Amino acid sequence: MGNKNKTISFRVNEDAFETLREIAEERDISLSAVFRDYVDTLVAHDGQVQVVPKHELEKLREGEDESFPPTVEVPKSFIREHERL
Repeated sequence: MGNKNKTISFRVNEDAFETLREIAEERDISLSAVFRDYVDTLVAHDGQVQVVPKHELEKLREGEDESFPPTVEVPKSFIREHERL
């Protein structure tokens, strides 16, 4: 048997929704992909994910090695292919 995808549904307020839509547009990915990325990260790190504003992240990275959070840059074609799966 294969691994079946499940659907998660929940409500957010209108302001949060608009912010999420802006994040998706900024990354040039779908709104669903924003959530999948977050869920994948959350599961991969056993729920130990810390959300840090970008400006604070840059301060944390100064003078330290990049141990957390891990970042990987991938081409947009990879993301598009991943979204189709």
